[in-house]
Amino acid sequence: MLRPLNWMAAWWCGGFAGLAIIVYLLLDPTPPVNSLQFHSDKLLHFLAFGGLTGWFAGLLERRAWPFLAIGMLGFGLATELIQSAMRMGRLAELGDFAADAAGVLIALLLARVGFEHWALFFERWFRQKG
Repeated sequence: MLRPLNWMAAWWCGGFAGLAIIVYLLLDPTPPVNSLQFHSDKLLHFLAFGGLTGWFAGLLERRAWPFLAIGMLGFGLATELIQSAMRMGRLAELGDFAADAAGVLIALLLARVGFEHWALFFERWFRQKG
């Protein structure tokens, strides 16, 4: 279910680094206090989950994408529940999860229309340059 890529280990390390950064940012116990940040918070959820889903969609064959979607949605739900359980000023928000889900959906749609080959494109581009 993995694509045949030469730098697969590096691509996966990058993806897991992205996951770690997102976990840190989502579970930071100091939530934004300015109500003007509401829209930017949802946008960041959308971009983070869309970016990670797009990243991993480029590493996996299409038949693995349903599992990727389930995993990313589970990750989003888990982070919301953990935020609430921490009792440090963070609450689970349905809007955050909706933004996560929208990011996952849009990323998979973009991957489906051709962006799924991003990793292969970069490998070929670097090979030509070297």
